[in-house]
Amino acid sequence: MTSNLADVVSFAIACEQAGDLTTALDRYEAALSIDPGNGPARFGQATCLHLLGHFEQALLAYQQAIVSFPDHVGIVTRMAHLHRHLGHLHVAVVEYERARELDDTDEPIGIGAAQALCLLGENEQALAALDKQEESTGASPALTMQRARTLVGLGRFDAAQSLVAERSPMDGHDSIARALLMSDIASARWDLSGAERHLAKAAAEHPDEQVLHLRHAARHLAQLRPDDALAALGRRAALVPIGAMGDVRPRATQGLLADIANEFLLDPCLLASVQEALA
Repeated sequence: MTSNLADVVSFAIACEQAGDLTTALDRYEAALSIDPGNGPARFGQATCLHLLGHFEQALLAYQQAIVSFPDHVGIVTRMAHLHRHLGHLHVAVVEYERARELDDTDEPIGIGAAQALCLLGENEQALAALDKQEESTGASPALTMQRARTLVGLGRFDAAQSLVAERSPMDGHDSIARALLMSDIASARWDLSGAERHLAKAAAEHPDEQVLHLRHAARHLAQLRPDDALAALGRRAALVPIGAMGDVRPRATQGLLADIANEFLLDPCLLASVQEALA
């Protein structure tokens, strides 16, 4: 039976490494039916559940796996991420601190802790967590961006904008994150035109990024321009592969933003009155 167990776990690991997560999960669970206390099988099960988007089940499996690997910083960090994702924010902060005690050189741990603290409204503590991380690993673009987001939460818009503006994007992804943050800062200032301009420029430079067109649509709606919002949603919809969200490509008229835009277009008097009120 031991040999059979080892073979099942080995096959599951091979499937996981090959990207066949469904088969890997099935085999890990077969191994656990033989030996519920098998650490590698439990960790593999948790990883597959996590990657497949079954977050609550994954968290439970990680909690069982940590019994076999009490000092495994990767498991503790994943548990912290999942607690944050599921809204268990106080628990997430505790788990991030536990992960930091195991490895204070892992930058995502410090950033994750700051994000959880920001969600709790503890922005000053989040800045302290970022300072602590920077002492261990040095400054980095990711820490700078999270610091700027935290400053926005504190209402320190000038400081946040300076942090973002004084550093050049390192790559396309970084450029997109920078544009989104600059748009958020402008929006927090009620500079709706400025918020929209940041996204318009980014969308022109990165036309294949769905998130930019989606956020651009939201900024158009904030300025009460439903036609422009629907046009941006159309550009986003055209980028979604057929089959990615069902059997057909989603239409620009689907979703909350489209519903709001259509409500305005169907009632021009309402749109005019809201525009007047906003002015």
